[in-house]
Amino acid sequence: MNIFNPLKRSSILFILYVFTTSPIQSKEATDSGKLYPTQIHKVIYPKNIETVQKIVKEAQSNKQQISIAGARHSQGGHSNIEGGLQIDLKHMNKLLQLDAKHKTVTVQAGMTWEQLQDQLQPHGLSIKIMQASNIFSIGGSISTNVHGRDPRFGPLIESIKSCKIITPSGDIKIVSPKQNSELFSLVVGGYGLFGIIVEATLSVTTNAMCSKEQKTLTPHQYLSFFQEEVLHNPHVQLHYGRVNTTPGRKFCNEILAISYIATKTPPTIIPLKKEKHIGFNQWLFGVYRKQWGKITNYIKWMLEKYLHAPWENSKETSRNQLMRPYIHCLENKDPKSTDLLQEYFVPLQHFEKFMQDLKAASEFYQIKLLNTTLRYVPANDQSFLSYSTQDSMAFVLYFVTDVSTEQLETVKQFTQMLTNSCLKYKGTFYLPYQQFATEKQLLEAYPQLPMFIQKKQNFDPNKIFMNNWYQHYITKLLTQ
Repeated sequence: MNIFNPLKRSSILFILYVFTTSPIQSKEATDSGKLYPTQIHKVIYPKNIETVQKIVKEAQSNKQQISIAGARHSQGGHSNIEGGLQIDLKHMNKLLQLDAKHKTVTVQAGMTWEQLQDQLQPHGLSIKIMQASNIFSIGGSISTNVHGRDPRFGPLIESIKSCKIITPSGDIKIVSPKQNSELFSLVVGGYGLFGIIVEATLSVTTNAMCSKEQKTLTPHQYLSFFQEEVLHNPHVQLHYGRVNTTPGRKFCNEILAISYIATKTPPTIIPLKKEKHIGFNQWLFGVYRKQWGKITNYIKWMLEKYLHAPWENSKETSRNQLMRPYIHCLENKDPKSTDLLQEYFVPLQHFEKFMQDLKAASEFYQIKLLNTTLRYVPANDQSFLSYSTQDSMAFVLYFVTDVSTEQLETVKQFTQMLTNSCLKYKGTFYLPYQQFATEKQLLEAYPQLPMFIQKKQNFDPNKIFMNNWYQHYITKLLTQ
């Protein structure tokens, strides 16, 4: 049989396509925020690059739009498009190459940070930059250009050597700071609008052993402490601040400053501990959500101050272990409520003023703040939609709300008030979250957005790669 016969080759490719994807017809898709359910045409789970190329080329021919899904933790419709195809890369999760000598790894984009940690652990290596939690896909993290808790590094783009993407035409292209650099800046932090990331090469670091140091400080003390004892200390591997969200006198007036300092102990290669007691902890945190108030928040704050995580019972903990905190226990299974995130990047000199604004807005709108975390982000403008154009402190707000229209309107007003405050101090806000910001606020935070839209039209004139977030805002901006 001549398999190079065009008709037979086409049949073989079709069979390959069927067996390497798992389509689900007419499905309602959503994300962790639960706010933007979308009726999509099909979800496809490719297992190789060739299949992704075929899907894109067929979509181009059929004038069908594509969205890309990772762990689905963006909360503004970034992974869905009405009536379109959704490509889920979770089966493309292999480690392709590990160079321990030069501390680089090449992975498929569907791999999660947790899976990569398990691969790095035996080699004494660790991830440089990722979110606080490790459940997210690497491709999705690149698409949102996440940042981490290591004050020595900025956004994820700093650790990306290169990415292999599928373009709107279905071709393979390598993008990096030196190769196709303009497209690289659009892909990283571009929310899947310029290409499907299928592989990435990242730089990694040593899996240092760390000891914990913790202080309780006022906001004024915290900023001074951070600048004097954390920012220029090369031995600080991870650092974050935790704000007291207990209603009352100490609300936003007390901060736990938590640092993990590298010791001289060689990296451990023992297997990493997995999250335990998920069911019980989900129930316990669910009680906290529903009974949110002065007493329950006070108990939670005392636990945060004095109760150590299981892996911190020893004097030293590996960087890898510290970068996989409990997360599954936070899942909100109540259909009547949802957990939301918002994040603001405030220049350091305005840190205390924004903290006061956060306190005032939260109390005025009676927002149920479950947690507020502080993370430093040094300036970096490599991504086209950079959120860190100056040294900033990120305020990561984690709160719960009913999904009723009235409650969501209150949360929207709260978000817009804080956004105005952040913009007043020449800060920015993070884009992976809800569609609450106004078009005016979006343009003020990201004045480069009109050019971003023009680049999108140049690279993807048929709008093959699309999502609800982009469509919601850009449609309005183009008609203004």
